[in-house]
Amino acid sequence: MSLLVAWVVFPAVLTLLATGCGLLLRTVSGWKIPAPLVPAAGLALIVVVTGFLTMSDATAELSVPVSLGLAVAGFGLVPEWRMPDLRASEALAAVGVFAVFAAPVVLSGEATFAGYIKLDDTATWMAFTDRVMEHGRSASGLPPSTYEAVIAVNLPEGYPIGTFLPLGVGRTLVGQDVAWLVQPYMALMAAMLALVLAWLARPLISSPWLRGVAAFLAAQPALLFAYTLWGGVKEVAAALLIALLAASVPTRAADWSSWRRLLVTAVAGAALLGVLGAGGAVWLLTILVPAGLLAARARFWELLPSGAILAGLLLILSIPVLYASGTLFSPTQGPLVNESELGNLLGPLNGFQVVGIWPAGDFRLDPGEGLLADLLIALAIAVALIAAYAAFRARAWALVLYAVGTAAGCLAIVLVASPWVDAKALASASPAVLLPAVAGAAYLWGTEARAFGVVALVAIGAGVIWSNVLGYRNVNLAPRDQLAELERIGEEIAGEGPTLTTDSEVYGGRHFLRKGDPETTTDLRRSTIPLVDGGLPDEVPDLDMDQVQPDALLAYRTLVLRRSPSRSRPPGPYRLIDSGRFYDVWQRPVGTEGSVLRHLGLGDGAGPAAVPSCQELADMARLARDNGPAARLAAAAPRNATVIGPEDTQHPPSWEGENLGALFLRDSGQLSAEFSVPYPGTYRLWLGGSVRGAIEGFVDGEEVGSVEEQLANTGEYTDLGEIALTPGEHQLELSYDDKPLSPGSDTPAELPYPTGPFAVGIASDDPGVTYFTPDQARRLCARRWDWVEVSE
Repeated sequence: MSLLVAWVVFPAVLTLLATGCGLLLRTVSGWKIPAPLVPAAGLALIVVVTGFLTMSDATAELSVPVSLGLAVAGFGLVPEWRMPDLRASEALAAVGVFAVFAAPVVLSGEATFAGYIKLDDTATWMAFTDRVMEHGRSASGLPPSTYEAVIAVNLPEGYPIGTFLPLGVGRTLVGQDVAWLVQPYMALMAAMLALVLAWLARPLISSPWLRGVAAFLAAQPALLFAYTLWGGVKEVAAALLIALLAASVPTRAADWSSWRRLLVTAVAGAALLGVLGAGGAVWLLTILVPAGLLAARARFWELLPSGAILAGLLLILSIPVLYASGTLFSPTQGPLVNESELGNLLGPLNGFQVVGIWPAGDFRLDPGEGLLADLLIALAIAVALIAAYAAFRARAWALVLYAVGTAAGCLAIVLVASPWVDAKALASASPAVLLPAVAGAAYLWGTEARAFGVVALVAIGAGVIWSNVLGYRNVNLAPRDQLAELERIGEEIAGEGPTLTTDSEVYGGRHFLRKGDPETTTDLRRSTIPLVDGGLPDEVPDLDMDQVQPDALLAYRTLVLRRSPSRSRPPGPYRLIDSGRFYDVWQRPVGTEGSVLRHLGLGDGAGPAAVPSCQELADMARLARDNGPAARLAAAAPRNATVIGPEDTQHPPSWEGENLGALFLRDSGQLSAEFSVPYPGTYRLWLGGSVRGAIEGFVDGEEVGSVEEQLANTGEYTDLGEIALTPGEHQLELSYDDKPLSPGSDTPAELPYPTGPFAVGIASDDPGVTYFTPDQARRLCARRWDWVEVSE
């Protein structure tokens, strides 16, 4: 059901909303906006209008009803809203592009999102969308937390939020968590981009079906597609609005004389500024200034008043951006002009990636078939130049402005910005380079050079599709079940914070757990959270509760901890209130934050249990006596897990790599190992690390459980299931299916996701705490414990 809502209901609702707003803009502007531009124009209007409403906490919640009202008015005021000038081929191109961008998620069978682990920006976008729709840019009233820190560091300082406003409106209308709608939102904007590109290509390609093919290919350049697989919502939004800006700007002097006609261009430009801030201003100049000069010809001074009107409209409609930061430049964007700022890149991108062909799987790497890729890129550039000349001769000025103006804006950004921003600019500009390439091939199809045009179109199209198939096979999908569990937990602990979560899951602290005032040890936070050894938690990738100073830990009423066979139980005051497949939720009673007088963590990295020394126990007993009759000793039972390292298993040689402590499941195969348990009982089988295909676990030939497409961070385990065992030796078997046709079925050798170790431990989620009087301290001497503490 969630897949249906995310990929059918949400796109349909937002398309209707954008179309209605676009029809309203057509009525108000007096320009019969061509049908292919209407949805994009409406989306831009939503960005601009909700930008004003989210300037204040008092009006932010009006964003949804006002957007809905504008759409209803648009349909009501335009009798011919069915838009007969929309060609079937153009609509099919948009549907096809939507399907391409949807495939990496929809074919997984789960409503989720891409870019997991590779880039955590999507978690920030979710936090922004959560906040701005109810409170605008205000961070007031938020208790200190990771969520509050993400908001306070960015929104009040003027971070551009235009991209997230239509997403927030649509999310409210369909009632789904924003996490499951980010990917459909990007796919929908790509589909709208295809419509705009089809209209831009009309003067050059007479055949509707060839035009549809050109738009279908041009809307999915490899770099832009790759960015959406990283959660690049701003890049695809910018690509759409840049194309809309070029398509809407007047190229005749007569059209510049009416401020109403200029309103559509102003809305597109203001929306672009709302999405990108200063980066949008570069493209405004490189597209609008040449358009004005083109319309005026030699008498450019005659259009100065009209240019001033357009500038004034842009200034007025951009008030939300200016109000937020006092300038188009957000204070948070300072490092983005630093030449050493790579972000999550491995190095500066190759500028030729703007062409839209890059068969590498991961766009940060060079193509495996370098020579073939070079030839395809060279062919695309050559045909694009032919198309530019043909468009110039045909006076297809909108297409010329789009291609040349976008390329010039991209070049300007690349010359002054950091490699991280350069890559974003290349992604947003890539449709403007790929469109002339495929349009030029389609144009040649109708000339005497038909054979060359056919070959060029097929070759360029094959290069684009080849690139995106590799991207599909290397996508990192977020584990839906795991994050849905966090979503449920977030609702259950609402108002019961502060909350601490210690794994590397940024989506918990920045989004799903926000109502519980979460702090994440590995992310932005407001508290220091000192460790027992004097270090800080962000220096420890696999933090155990015993490593945190008790006073600092007990400041948190609720703990959301990744389930594991090898981590310590939280201190005694905490009680397990929820246990899912991936997370345990622990909570202490109000007023018990100072109840632990001393906590002695035992064990080490090899296992969270050890035998305490009698001298340490005697000292703890003395401390308990000194604090009155209410003080006592508490000891947590160990989990007694058996860890099976990859080196202790029989497995295919192809699974081995330089990291001897992990396996790399590059192809289907079987793993087996022997292990023993000391006592009869119910045991749980744990799988460490990541799985890109599907894996099934068996013990003594009996199936225990399975997991599919589960990416994990360092030190994380996944529960495969439970099985009753007798004392003695047993046989573990794991069967792996690499599912070669599924999304994310392949990983470049340079960027593997390891699997292992494996573990078998008692099935109890809480081994329990035993309490002793100070006089019974010696009874603890000869036994292994998880920890011992003095509490009152």
